[in-house]
Amino acid sequence: MKWDSSDEKDKRIVEFGRWYGLNEVDDKAPERAGAYVFINNSLDVKYVGKAGAGRLRNEIKDAIKRGKDRGATKFGWFATNSDEAARSLESDWIKKYDPPNNVNN
Repeated sequence: MKWDSSDEKDKRIVEFGRWYGLNEVDDKAPERAGAYVFINNSLDVKYVGKAGAGRLRNEIKDAIKRGKDRGATKFGWFATNSDEAARSLESDWIKKYDPPNNVNN
């Protein structure tokens, strides 16, 4: 399913970093709590993940190492003010997009 840009306006998101190439994680992903999404050039959602406080950059890098970026060309991060908000975003987006690289959706 294609990414719905209205999701970028969700009230749980305090900052959105736009879409970046997978090689830009170190430069563009912050050390915060939040959710992240891998998409391809056609905006098809391939994976949705979450990160607790101070872990967003590391969780994105770890997901790439585990192959969760399969078929993706970009990632977006969505910073939240709490681990709970990050978990909630991840859960809602997995249900909505049913990404192929999320094994337990």
